Amino acid sequence: MHDTLEPRFVFIFDLDGLLINTSPYHYKAWKKITPRFGFEFTESFNEELKGFNRLQSLDKILAKANIKLTETEKHNLSEEKNELYLSLIQNMNESDLMPGTEEFIKEAVRIKIPLAIGSGSKNAMTLLNKTGLIKYFNLIIDGNMISKPKPDPEIFLSIAQKLNIPIKRCIVFEDSASGITAAKKAGMYVVGIGDAAHLEAADLVFNSFKNVRAHEIANWFSII
Repeated sequence: MHDTLEPRFVFIFDLDGLLINTSPYHYKAWKKITPRFGFEFTESFNEELKGFNRLQSLDKILAKANIKLTETEKHNLSEEKNELYLSLIQNMNESDLMPGTEEFIKEAVRIKIPLAIGSGSKNAMTLLNKTGLIKYFNLIIDGNMISKPKPDPEIFLSIAQKLNIPIKRCIVFEDSASGITAAKKAGMYVVGIGDAAHLEAADLVFNSFKNVRAHEIANWFSII
């Protein structure tokens, strides 16, 4: 029955930490840089950087370490971090997908819901290729294609425009507060995936994709 569900929405996904478990790779890269500030970069602080791009993350680290740098120094540090990160993800594969991710996406494709990526990462294409997810998406907008990072709604509004779909037919999947804020500013529905305590602004929250089905999401928002 669900295979015949008429497409009524587009599903828009963040990437890092939502579909792909990139957190350990970001942690290891930052961990190599932060000792020069005399700052202990912990896994819990790494979690606080969810939803922020590289420069935003660096600003938060510098503020925490009470360090001031010039814009040139910050640019160079962010590039150094990215080079470390890229070297770490060279062996990334489908085993780095978050639990339930591919099953959820495959069901959405089967019931003919268009899929898009709205990621602030400038490495989104690399991640999608290495994990085999790229083949499922109708549109990919990443950090190379926008001027204003989340929580600005630019990335989500751009997707709606390019797919020529009304705002209220866009359902965004996010794992960070900044991403949820961006989607809400765009006027879209949001499904939070992760710890509900940090995702209270979402319309629905699930702790992982293992506990939700694509047709259930489409049916739920159809009755709003």
